[in-house]
Amino acid sequence: MSTDDDFLIELQKEFLDELTFLLEQCEESYMKIEQPEARPEELAKIFRLAHSMKGAGAAVGFTDLAAFAHVVEELLSLLRSDPNLVDTSVISVLLRTADAFKTRIASLKAKDGKPWDVEAFKQEIIQFTSGLQQRKALAESLASGDEEAAAPSAPTPLQEVSRNFENVAIPPVKVEQTTIKVDSQRVETILNAVGELVVIKSQLINEAKEMPNHVRLHSVVGLLDKTIRDLQDRTLGMRLTPLKSLFLKMQRAARDLSVRLNKPVDFLMEGDDIEIDRNLVEQLADPLLHMIRNSVDHGIESPEQRKKVGKPEKGTVLLGAQQLGGRVLIRIEDDGAGIKKDRVVKKAIEQGLLPATANAEKMQDSQVYDLLFAAGFSTADKVTDISGRGVGMNVVKSNIEKLKGKIEMESEVGVGTCIKVSVPLTTAISDGMLVDVDGQTYIIPIEGIRELVDLRESGVVQMQAGHQVLHVRGKYFPILCLSEHLDSSYTALVRGDSPQAKQKSHIVVIYEHENGLVALEVDKVLGQTQVVLKSLGTYFHQSEAISGAAILGNGKVALLLDIHGMVRAEADRTEKEQAA
Repeated sequence: MSTDDDFLIELQKEFLDELTFLLEQCEESYMKIEQPEARPEELAKIFRLAHSMKGAGAAVGFTDLAAFAHVVEELLSLLRSDPNLVDTSVISVLLRTADAFKTRIASLKAKDGKPWDVEAFKQEIIQFTSGLQQRKALAESLASGDEEAAAPSAPTPLQEVSRNFENVAIPPVKVEQTTIKVDSQRVETILNAVGELVVIKSQLINEAKEMPNHVRLHSVVGLLDKTIRDLQDRTLGMRLTPLKSLFLKMQRAARDLSVRLNKPVDFLMEGDDIEIDRNLVEQLADPLLHMIRNSVDHGIESPEQRKKVGKPEKGTVLLGAQQLGGRVLIRIEDDGAGIKKDRVVKKAIEQGLLPATANAEKMQDSQVYDLLFAAGFSTADKVTDISGRGVGMNVVKSNIEKLKGKIEMESEVGVGTCIKVSVPLTTAISDGMLVDVDGQTYIIPIEGIRELVDLRESGVVQMQAGHQVLHVRGKYFPILCLSEHLDSSYTALVRGDSPQAKQKSHIVVIYEHENGLVALEVDKVLGQTQVVLKSLGTYFHQSEAISGAAILGNGKVALLLDIHGMVRAEADRTEKEQAA
């Protein structure tokens, strides 16, 4: 291969990488043009994308991409001259062009050699542009009172529209920072190296503790600790990405489905600036897509039905996120018809998931909603390409559980449905509080710890059914005994049968979980540490108490506690006891 060929291949790779970046930047613009006040600016961004594809694409040999971009550019040029031409059909066409761009770029990156047949779509865009030109000319004629000019005329050739095309002014782009593209595998390698560095640092700190009088050594170790923490924060930031890109994809899916089903929907987003692990974003895409489709398809009623019950004809779907300690809580809300418990139970009986004697009124809400996540269950009356096969919510639950996450559902008939998904921020390195429970060392994620409380300065109040709460400064917190949730053959062996074998602690840890604060009863607080988290694979997949492990500076293994899982398990146990 000649040097010129190598140079061209490198140019093509840089071009495709740049287009991928520009497409991601324009993802939000395609949705924002539905807002009249945002159209001029967003259309300009999309126009620059098509302009880059047309010019640079031809230069590096991608003539088919350049030719298609030229046709799209003509349409965008017309829309920029009159943003009022934008309507639902225009947005749909633009979204299809974006999909076509993505398909071709993915094919060129993969070098699969597949032909790109978009000739029919190109002609459709040309005719569509011509129709918009006539509509614009008609509107201008009517506004000027020229009836002869307002009469239908022959379609204007596309070449006439583009006569002054190259003279279109493109607003300058202010470059505020330089972006360097780095292969993701290199980032992972750096993160692994920093993780090993954290372990070595912990070992060094432990060794330094053996020499308390060596002032110079402790000074150097402290400086090293500070530097490695700073390095850790910076390297972890390389793997974090905002939820915005994921939320925009969900907005696109909701819009397409609402147009297809003729159900107008306002899609709202909250907390899309929260940054989480890039790998987590990829794994959340499919579960969120299923739930968004369900909200539009099953939840939101038709405009006619909504009008009958006094609701606005346009439905609302909210996709929001908030960070709670070391976890992210994502919720999908709709103001649709809600879930009818009796209908769910009836379908479950028909499909053999419940006995014929089952009664919806005697079942708890959580028991009914759990049926929606059963394999093969569906409330759809007929199978379509959207729903009805009974695989959607079952897949959602299994995928969320693989992430050590939890999913909950709340609904009210006639008001709407809310689905809450809680997943951990599964970064490689984390700060934690070391605690002793029955002689075993555990790690509590430090993000959720709010304070340590001395029991001698507070009080424990005995409630009904044997439950205890902690009274601190006029507030009450439920007490969670970690020993009960972590009970095993090992802890039983350490604790023994004698109640005197376990010393009563005077310290409790106040921890923030999804629904509030809880007091964690521990035997001893050992101190704060920085650890490299490791997955325990399938062995602890069903454990609600453990979410990972780490190697401490002394070489021992400590388990990472899943406080959220234990709180949910305790709530489920209490609910069952009350029902019994």
